[in-house]
Amino acid sequence: MNRKKIYPWYYAAGAAILFFLLCFLPGVLGIAYSFTDWNNFSDEIHFVGLANYKTVFHGNSEYMKYIVNTLWFTVATTVLKTVVGLALGLLLTQTFIKGKNLHRMIIFSPQVMSYLVVGLVFRSMLHPTTGFFK
Repeated sequence: MNRKKIYPWYYAAGAAILFFLLCFLPGVLGIAYSFTDWNNFSDEIHFVGLANYKTVFHGNSEYMKYIVNTLWFTVATTVLKTVVGLALGLLLTQTFIKGKNLHRMIIFSPQVMSYLVVGLVFRSMLHPTTGFFK
């Protein structure tokens, strides 16, 4: 096998380390802490097993109400955003709508605005004659 075609592991090492430190490790620690009674106000940690989960998933607990409300909110907003977006998209493809391009611009401008601002900031940092940073 040609040595040049092998993707060197060290190219991906930086991203893998960041993923491990910022995503994987906090997730594993969160799961581990869920089996303890640790809180921010004390240094003591005691293993309590599944007692925390029993408290959360008990039929009449407040936590279950929070979970159900979060699920309802998630489903409702996802469906609403999809339906409204699809309806606007279909509406703007119809031939009887006047000024379609203006409406498309109004709907799409928030998406473009962040890139425009970043471009203007970097343009303002460039030196006017050399084109390099000051």
